[in-house]
Amino acid sequence: MIDDREFQSLSVDQQNKLLVCLAINSLPVLAKYKLPLEVAKRSIDACLKSIENKSFAAKLISINLNHPDPDLDLSAQYSFIDDDGAAELALDIVSFATGAAANAAYRRQNLDGMPEPVALATPDVTVGAIDKFKTLSKLGLVKDIGQP
Repeated sequence: MIDDREFQSLSVDQQNKLLVCLAINSLPVLAKYKLPLEVAKRSIDACLKSIENKSFAAKLISINLNHPDPDLDLSAQYSFIDDDGAAELALDIVSFATGAAANAAYRRQNLDGMPEPVALATPDVTVGAIDKFKTLSKLGLVKDIGQP
C-alpha cells in the first residue's frame, strides 16, 4: 500500500483516483447500514463521474458533503452508524474522496464559493484516508489493494 509521502508525490488526479479506489473498497464495511451505504455510493458515483468527465459540475459532488436534506448528506450518515468504529472509518474515507474530488473540480472550473468541507479537503488532510484504510485492512474488513 502506498505511504503518505508517495501519496503527496502523486498528481491531484492520481490522488483522487486512489482515494476513490479506497472508498469503493471500503463500501462493504457499510453493508449493514442501508442509508449510509446508499449515500456513500451516490457520493462515490459523483466522484467517478468527475474523474471521467472533467467538466462534471463541482456542485454535484460537493452537495454530498453539505446537503440540506440530512438523509442525503454524507456527514449526517455518522448518526446512523452508532458507535461502529469501522463504519466511521469507511465514511471518513468516502468523505475524504468526495472532498478531494470536489476540491479539484472547483479549482479546475474556477468556481468561487467553495464550501468549507471542500476547501479543507487538501492532500495534507485527505492523505489520512490511507491510514484509515490500512486500519480496516488490519481488522480484516477490507482487502489490501496494494498499489492502485
